[in-house]
Amino acid sequence: MPFNRKKNDPALDQALMDATAEGDTRRMEQLIDEGADVNAMADPTPPAQRAFSKARPVTNDNRQFILFTAALKGHKDAVRLLLDNKAKADPLTIDNRSPLMAAVSWNHLEIAEMLIDAGANMFQQAPSGAPFDRARNLAGKDDADAVRMLRMMLSKLSDRKQTELFFKYAEDCDLRVMKAFCALEGFDLRQEDTMGNTALHLVAAAGASRRDAGKVVALLLENGADVAAENHLQETALCAAMTAGPTAKEPIRLLLEAGSEIMQPTLAGITAYEAAQLAGNEEILPFFNEALKRHNSREIDKIHDGTAKDIAVKRIKLKPRKPPGQSGP
Repeated sequence: MPFNRKKNDPALDQALMDATAEGDTRRMEQLIDEGADVNAMADPTPPAQRAFSKARPVTNDNRQFILFTAALKGHKDAVRLLLDNKAKADPLTIDNRSPLMAAVSWNHLEIAEMLIDAGANMFQQAPSGAPFDRARNLAGKDDADAVRMLRMMLSKLSDRKQTELFFKYAEDCDLRVMKAFCALEGFDLRQEDTMGNTALHLVAAAGASRRDAGKVVALLLENGADVAAENHLQETALCAAMTAGPTAKEPIRLLLEAGSEIMQPTLAGITAYEAAQLAGNEEILPFFNEALKRHNSREIDKIHDGTAKDIAVKRIKLKPRKPPGQSGP
């Protein structure tokens, strides 16, 4: 521990800011040893530029926390040094930006991880959103570094929080977050919510109102989602989609092509095939008619190999149905 450490010395704090902006950890260590405050605010403007603007008053409006500057500039050794010397992980600038927001915005993955490990809150709200939301937005631009950032952030959450977000973003059909979950080592994509729904159920049921529903269904199927899984109402994802209201074409096509059963009744006694008859949706009827052919072929095969029990061969081809109340030829 150094002796005769000075306290509240703005000149030392400014010098520490300058060294931090340059990533000069040796100079930073010296200044901290002399008493510079790692939690101080100082002017991030380079010294040469400050020399030409001496008339400008130095106020909180043009000052930043030293840790924020280190994170913004991507100086990971400087960030580590500041944190090791008890810098607060979550100081907010005048415009409510945090060091973690700066690290996420510039894809400084190691720095973001250090800050989170030191206690930075990835859900801390600011006018520009939370760091987690910022990572989601960047990941949506197919930026590989941003996708890794989002996956790292998810990996830092408790199992309970991971599960909460998993089902939330499945229902929202958020392709960015679902990609990150699929890449998260050891995460169970087949887990169920309190109603027995898997993520596939939630995405399929929300499909008509969500732009990326088809892409998320495809992603989940590619990563081992089970089309035969049933919720507490004995609904598969296909049944959940058909009974939820208006249906979207692509999720239904993908579920049927993945082998989802169309004649399996739910607890209410209705099958996906019957729900399709009632819906009369011209966009999805061809997919059900093809699935019907496959179903009948399987049933006939059971007869031939002697494994048939309750045979459910259907000969009715689905046709478009007029909505209730519509008249005309």
